[in-house]
Amino acid sequence: MKLFKKSQEKIKKLREYLSESPEAKFALKILAFLFPAVLIIDIIPFNKNSFLGNILSEVHGLAFDVIIFGILIVVFNKHIEKRNDIKRWQEEIDDYRGWNEPEAMHRIVGNIRRLNRAGISNIDLYFCFLKEARLGDVDLQDSGLRGANLQEAELSEADLRKARLRGANLQGAFLDAADLSGADLKYAKDLTIAQLSEVKTLFEAKLDPDLEKEMRDKYPHLFEKPK
Repeated sequence: MKLFKKSQEKIKKLREYLSESPEAKFALKILAFLFPAVLIIDIIPFNKNSFLGNILSEVHGLAFDVIIFGILIVVFNKHIEKRNDIKRWQEEIDDYRGWNEPEAMHRIVGNIRRLNRAGISNIDLYFCFLKEARLGDVDLQDSGLRGANLQEAELSEADLRKARLRGANLQGAFLDAADLSGADLKYAKDLTIAQLSEVKTLFEAKLDPDLEKEMRDKYPHLFEKPK
């Protein structure tokens, strides 16, 4: 049926349009729910040249366009909601900045994970209290952590590529398998050779000269470009 083929073509184009949107799955679920109702018209036998046939053809096209328009509205609204959520989570981190209490740490960590789930890794965490924070596996690529308190923080397998950690307190922080390529670790407090020996890579990382020399002598492989 020509109408069925046209419907398939529209679905294909819609899927391509939504493929890069985080809300695509949600929108396509709506389409999957409503589309069968539109296809009912396709299986109704009628003379396309008749008065009824013309009406059904118009209804079919209109119904499908309404569905697509509705989906696009849903996607747009979801995008706005996501943008507002991201802004709110970032503002909450600002609210807790400088508050050196465990409650502040827990709330900041929660917002970091929410931002990660939203695809955000570049997070402003300068001077944030993150002592004993559980940040294993988090993505803090390009994040600003200048002066942050990361004492005894769990950062195993964290993505810290190009993170700005100048002056951060890393005393006792667990950096096992953390990616520190391109990270700025100059003037980091209480950062030891033992801690750095456990990281995944220090490729192009910035360290204090004496610490870097000793690390290169003992662990030269950490400064090689990751495969």
